[in-house]
Amino acid sequence: MATFDKQQLRSPATPAKERIPIYKQQLRSPATTPGKDMIPTTPTREITWQSQAMAAMVARTPTNATPPRSRSARQRHEAKSEDVVARTTRELEHASGEVARALRTERAAAYASTGNFEEALADLAAALALSKNGVRASIHFQRAEVLAKQERPEEAIQAYSACLAENPAHARAAYRRAACRNPLDARAADDYEAALALDATPDTGAPSPSLQRRLSLRLGVDAYAAKLEENAAKGQFRAHFDRAYAYDAANDLPNAISEYTAAIDVLPRHALAWYNRGICRQRQGDAAAALDDFTHAIQRAEASKNYPIADFYHNRAFCKRKLADFSGAIDDYSSALTRDPSHFKALYNRAFCLDALGQREAALCDYEAALVVEPGHASALHNKGVVLEKLGRLEDAVEAFDAAVDCGLVPGADYHHARGTNARHRGDHAAAVAAFSAALKLDPHHRTARANRAYARRKIGDFVGARRDYGKALADAPTAKLYNARAYCSAKLEKFDAAVADYTEALRLDPANAHALHNRGISYDRLGRDDEAARDFERALEIEGQ
Repeated sequence: MATFDKQQLRSPATPAKERIPIYKQQLRSPATTPGKDMIPTTPTREITWQSQAMAAMVARTPTNATPPRSRSARQRHEAKSEDVVARTTRELEHASGEVARALRTERAAAYASTGNFEEALADLAAALALSKNGVRASIHFQRAEVLAKQERPEEAIQAYSACLAENPAHARAAYRRAACRNPLDARAADDYEAALALDATPDTGAPSPSLQRRLSLRLGVDAYAAKLEENAAKGQFRAHFDRAYAYDAANDLPNAISEYTAAIDVLPRHALAWYNRGICRQRQGDAAAALDDFTHAIQRAEASKNYPIADFYHNRAFCKRKLADFSGAIDDYSSALTRDPSHFKALYNRAFCLDALGQREAALCDYEAALVVEPGHASALHNKGVVLEKLGRLEDAVEAFDAAVDCGLVPGADYHHARGTNARHRGDHAAAVAAFSAALKLDPHHRTARANRAYARRKIGDFVGARRDYGKALADAPTAKLYNARAYCSAKLEKFDAAVADYTEALRLDPANAHALHNRGISYDRLGRDDEAARDFERALEIEGQ
């Protein structure tokens, strides 16, 4: 008798669901070995560049990375800063008032440029105590920059707010506060809106000072991207992009898409705006629109080495998989792997698509390759076990399932269902019943597990339990196969009236089912209804003859 034994794979690894901030373009080399940064959710590694003494606070978790300097250049920079510290320290011995304030802020900048942040903050606190209203905003801003470098975003936000309280027209403070707020709350969008308004000055032939300073915000883009931003300054691409990012972080997808669209209108060549809009559309469930955006992102990024092309292909492939274009998805996953052979998610998801197309051996190879990249990935081990089972390698499948649990997989309903199916294939129907029961305990609505437990119970002669399971399965999804199966159990229990009723329902759904006709004929015969039995036998023979 046919049963429902389709294995339930764990859902494929999801694509990167986070947008890429514009400053994140320092990419992982394809030769990167597996480690704690392997295949992050966001398709780039987060790096903050500090090419000026007071670098910007970035929107996501920054690191202490600095732009590469030659040893001699670094030594010259440190020596210069040390000279500034020594000179200002000497002069402070005899200074007071505004002179002392200026010396304190100068020394604070020198301290900050060499990573002596606490000393810088101490000098800035002293400078605030000495300052008059006209210069307090700049000191608050400088203090906020140091706090941001120390990864103290809440305190940095307070300092930027103090700067804006002193000088509401300080556009850089509005941008920086928004950058700090991006990972913390939804108010970042308001700051970007204020910064947009502050920068909306008439074009007099020269960019406003805030636009000239724009390139110092959240440094990390390469020279090409920096040039594009400079060219797009009048259209305020960065402000639209960052505001979109803030909406995106707050999960306000419609507004994020609107702002990414505005950024694209200003600078259509910028791949990340297309890519991030695609991520938003994908999260909205619009796979077709997301696919189109990822295609635009790929076309614009191919000419540069500074974009995560492998991730672009991976996300487009995932959209194709959602649209049931498994062959197209495999092509894109392969393109991602050409650019980054250790791309775990591309290997994992290509394996899923290969399995969906029945290419089991190729799927197994990809799961094994993915496990070389991330040896302890529980879901990959589980799915490898499912593929091994489909290939008939039952003992190997059991080992893979057990390894998945050893690697931290919490045994869920699908795990127990897979173990039950494996036991059934090995002929151990009692073990299959136990495994399917464990699956149903975790998920009482697991239809496949219930139907398979009914089959396993029938095989060990538990027709009462099997009939009960078939009844619950029929309540969820009435099919001819399930009616036929429950009728068989009723007949084995000599409940022939119930058997006739179920066989009749099966034939209503599948009139040419010779098996149901034959068995209903037997049930009629046991009930003494000879004429009806004869008609069913004749009809069954006629169908079989045809």
